[in-house]
Amino acid sequence: MAFPVVETTATTATAAGTSHTVTLPTGIANGDLLIIFGGSNTNTTFGYPAGWTELWDAGGGTAAGSGAFRRADGGEGASVTVTTAASAQCGWVAYRISGHHTTSDPEDAVAATGVGTTPDPPSTTASWGTEDNLWLAGGAHDNTTVNTAPTNYTNLLSASANGTAYSSRRALAATTENPGTFGVGTSDDWITNTIVIRPAAAAGDTQEWFGCKPVLPMRTVTHIGY
Repeated sequence: MAFPVVETTATTATAAGTSHTVTLPTGIANGDLLIIFGGSNTNTTFGYPAGWTELWDAGGGTAAGSGAFRRADGGEGASVTVTTAASAQCGWVAYRISGHHTTSDPEDAVAATGVGTTPDPPSTTASWGTEDNLWLAGGAHDNTTVNTAPTNYTNLLSASANGTAYSSRRALAATTENPGTFGVGTSDDWITNTIVIRPAAAAGDTQEWFGCKPVLPMRTVTHIGY
């Protein structure tokens, strides 16, 4: 078994409006897992097109955030159009991931919300247990820059057009993960979440006995007279 791999990423900042063209990572191949984090400077809701599954959609104060995923099938194109119910300026972070499980979907927690300079992603538990899981922590913040990722998280990504999206990642074989806090430049409303991605199933990692134990051949013992 091996950890899922982040192959490529993309960030986008979109102007005020209700229709947002989000750039997808390059090199998409059939079967890749695509993940999007979105953040707006308005408390609104998000709408993703057919083929995308929204993981969460939450608002707090003057900001809102969402996360969604798609298993690539060749119909993605170079971008996707995401809508917001109200006019908003938005930031977007997108991932292309390989080496993920083909039938277990990404999982997350109930999004956390707050106000301040230390957005705190919630604890998430993988329903499948301890495997070589990939964890993505991130979310949204109103009108700020993102300076630091949680401890042990790497490759901090962010995009901002007043509405800010941000994310970082950690490879960790654990059932439950509770990331530390991000550090941002301005105190304001934030929304965060933590996504866990299961690794691909290892070939030949199980053995079936069909309810029977192996039987050793019987030995014949000949007793010679005493």
